[in-house]
Amino acid sequence: MKIRILFSFLILIILVETTSAAILGVSPGNLNYERVLRGGYAERNIRVTFGSDELVMVSLEPRGQISSWLNFSQSEFEISKENSQLITVSVSPPEDMPNGNYTGYLRLFVDAIDSPTEDGMATGFVKTVLDVAILVEVTDIEYVDCRARNFYVESVEQGDDIVFSVDVLNKGNIRLKPLVEIEIWDNEMLNLIDTSSIRGEEITPTQEKKLSFKFPSRYLDKMQYWAEFSVIECLASDFLTFDILEPGELRAKGIIKGIYTTLWTEVRETVPIEIEFENIGEKNVVARFKGEISLGGRIIRLLESEEIIVPESGTENFTFFFTPEDPGRHIITGRVFYDKKKTFESAAIMNVEKRGVDPAFLTLFIYGIAILTLIFLIYSIRKEKRRYLKKFEFLLKKHEK
Repeated sequence: MKIRILFSFLILIILVETTSAAILGVSPGNLNYERVLRGGYAERNIRVTFGSDELVMVSLEPRGQISSWLNFSQSEFEISKENSQLITVSVSPPEDMPNGNYTGYLRLFVDAIDSPTEDGMATGFVKTVLDVAILVEVTDIEYVDCRARNFYVESVEQGDDIVFSVDVLNKGNIRLKPLVEIEIWDNEMLNLIDTSSIRGEEITPTQEKKLSFKFPSRYLDKMQYWAEFSVIECLASDFLTFDILEPGELRAKGIIKGIYTTLWTEVRETVPIEIEFENIGEKNVVARFKGEISLGGRIIRLLESEEIIVPESGTENFTFFFTPEDPGRHIITGRVFYDKKKTFESAAIMNVEKRGVDPAFLTLFIYGIAILTLIFLIYSIRKEKRRYLKKFEFLLKKHEK
């Protein structure tokens, strides 16, 4: 009887493992398309997974009242446990479709499999079906919205085009050709050298695309420049730096990884300030840190280090020590200057509090109070003794009479 129970338990484990291994999964489990324009376009991505090492064929079939609007990047594909698939599901409502919410679903099929194992037994996968619910909101109101990120520019040799790039996500419901503005400033960020306004490639609603823009460099001298790179419709911009190089010249580039100091300290307590500089260029550089410490908008100390050599791919620290004299919010700012260039300005905050009671002073104060108390007691005893003696003498004289 015990052997039969044990055998049944082992068979149950095998069946559970075989069944769970063949689970079909989709993430996310539902799709929601908001404010899709009549005759417009919107897309979302789903990832399809399968819990078996076996390679299986998955088929997609749109269903429901929006089935004719649905499109997908692949209608059939193979997946396995180690090979999931990312599928783009898009909707395109007809131009005459009334405003409102519409539903449907996307059905995923996995065909039955009966592949034998090494011991000749069949795995017995049955046909698997999974539905992804879809909700589409249709509107006739246009709106523009987008997000810009990953602003980037690369240094180039003199005469080559400067290439600016940015990732733009169209969050609106109409096709978008974003307007980009680029302003080039000199090394000191004082003089505007050149400007340009360019329309980017068309981006359909809900899509994200990397846009690239070329800017001629033939009129720019060999030096470091700064650029303000803006995407107007997205209300986004970034400040970048790049170099114009001699042909074959190695690129120098460095960044301040951080300014580190004590966040909270007290007046007249000396604290260290560390500036970490990393050389991410293609050659060794000689670097120096210049900065300042300010309190309430007033500069209270200038910071300037000695020059140090920072090797290619190396990191060096500039160290200062500071003793604050006044309480308040101290701001440390500065840049690293290297190879006739400078980094972006970095900053850190140091909060200085009024100094508490010094333990040494407290000890002296207690000793002082104790000594004064002892002196007072001695004086009081001596005074009381004299008063007692005078009273005794008076009584003695009175008795003699």
